[in-house]
Amino acid sequence: MAIGSIDYGGDDKGYLVYIKSSLSSDENDYIRDYARRNDTFPHETTGDQFFSEEQFEVYRALGFHMTHGFLAGDHSVAVGPGTDPRMARFTEAGEKAIDAVRAALGLPEPRRPTVSVTATMIDQG
Repeated sequence: MAIGSIDYGGDDKGYLVYIKSSLSSDENDYIRDYARRNDTFPHETTGDQFFSEEQFEVYRALGFHMTHGFLAGDHSVAVGPGTDPRMARFTEAGEKAIDAVRAALGLPEPRRPTVSVTATMIDQG
């Protein structure tokens, strides 16, 4: 997964979220079973545009799984220039491209974890 920024000129800017079908080993049994029976999944040819119902549903399920993992922060995403990308999580604030996509989707900015420090006095008397 990757997020790229698009500069349309002037003040117009956009973002592209690229999600490539891939298996990450944490898919549900339905997806893993289909992959076991179809060795080219999830990179089957699109030359045959007539997917079976099962084939359509397993690609839909994989897309849902990947997108949910991205939005929930389970899977990291590449951001930054193509020659030197950084990995970040959608649920962490502070990455400009991710913050912009989150705002465009109407999602709240995640809260940064707060750290509390407690001092204890030890009487060494």
